[in-house]
Amino acid sequence: MIGSNGLALDRQGRLVIATWSGRSIDRIEKNGKRTVLADRWQGKRFGGTTTWSSSATASIYFTDTYGGYRLREKDPKKGARLQRVYMHARQQAVAADQRHPNTNGLAFSPDEKFLYVNGSRDRFLKRYDVAADGTLKNGTI
Repeated sequence: MIGSNGLALDRQGRLVIATWSGRSIDRIEKNGKRTVLADRWQGKRFGGTTTWSSSATASIYFTDTYGGYRLREKDPKKGARLQRVYMHARQQAVAADQRHPNTNGLAFSPDEKFLYVNGSRDRFLKRYDVAADGTLKNGTI
């Protein structure tokens, strides 16, 4: 289980990595140093971060999942056993209603009023309203 499952540049041109094997969201600084932005929720390690997206406020939203891939769901080191959308700036889960084990894809609408979440295995797309504080509400398939 090596590698990443999401790479993109943030607004400052730094590489942000959703590390599948590292179970974290990392950033490569301009000097080459790696900074772990998030690797736990409520003290438990993530199952496997899979994708991320950034808003105009520079908040990083990311998913955590463990489902199906190479028996990750049976991994004894797995801590967080939930599929959620997280927001790094608030260090909190902002969408806890993900019941699917393969939430894997995030994208904002151009005006950033909505966040779309893809469920790859179950073939769904869920849309959330983005509240003023960055939390998500009114998730609809």
